[in-house]
Amino acid sequence: MYQSSVLPEIDFIFGGGILTIFAHGQTGSGKTHTIDELQNFLSVDLFRAAELHHGDTGKNVGLTISYFEIVGSKIIDLLNNRKSLKVMESKKNKIEIPGLKEVAAQDMSELSDLIQYGKSQRKTESTVSNSTSSRSHAV
Repeated sequence: MYQSSVLPEIDFIFGGGILTIFAHGQTGSGKTHTIDELQNFLSVDLFRAAELHHGDTGKNVGLTISYFEIVGSKIIDLLNNRKSLKVMESKKNKIEIPGLKEVAAQDMSELSDLIQYGKSQRKTESTVSNSTSSRSHAV
C-alpha cells in the first residue's frame, strides 16, 4: 500500500472522507504561501496514491473539488461564477451548502487549474501589511 509523505490517512480520503486544510494567523504571516505549497504537495500525493490504490485494490478513485469563500455572512462559489449560496443544516444535523459546484479533477494539472481559477475569483484588497490581502476565508 502507498505510504503518503503528506497524507497518511489516505484510506480515509479514498473511503469517502473530506479533506480540509485550515490556516489561521495574522495578516501577512504567510498563510496563503503555506496553503499554496500544501496544495501542491497534496495534489501530487493524491493522484499518485490514487494510481497505487487502483493497483492494490482494482478500485478507481474519483477526486472532486469545491472551492468557496466566506465574506462576512455570505458564501460565494469560486468555481461557479461567484454564485451566492447559503449554508443550511439538514434534518440529520449535517452542514450543507446546496448548489455548491463540485468539479471532477482527472489529473494534477486539472486540479491545479481549478485551484488557480478559484484563487483568481477570490476577493482581495490592498492593506498596510499586504498588497493583495484576501478579504475572505476560502474553503
